[in-house]
Amino acid sequence: MAKVLALLSLCFFVACNASKAPQDVENHEKVEEAALKMLGGDVIYQPNVTKTYMLCSTSKVEDNVSRVVFIIYDLNKNEVIYESKERIRKVSWQSENEVRADLISGIPVVDSSNNYYVYNVETKKRESAPDLNQE
Repeated sequence: MAKVLALLSLCFFVACNASKAPQDVENHEKVEEAALKMLGGDVIYQPNVTKTYMLCSTSKVEDNVSRVVFIIYDLNKNEVIYESKERIRKVSWQSENEVRADLISGIPVVDSSNNYYVYNVETKKRESAPDLNQE
């Protein structure tokens, strides 16, 4: 009896995971298609912890300066919710819902009083952080 229950549990587990696989594959294909179209090749994919958003980034060289360009993709809505416009040095998940983008030092930006910003994927708002090197 115990073997039958173990076998049924295993079958149920496999069936549940198999039913999720096509959606995951479909989502991955859509993310990859959007990232390649908007960013080009050599894309790095970083999901948030709950895998509801994907941070897609790549490095490019412009004016002899290497920079990171990135998009944030909503895996539930299958759409890009944010595209970077600034010259970014580094980008990463700061928390479950926040992406931190460090700006390249010495490159003029609209608001030069900040050296990084945080984008919240839930509120769809970007907040600048003060430059800690200034008095």
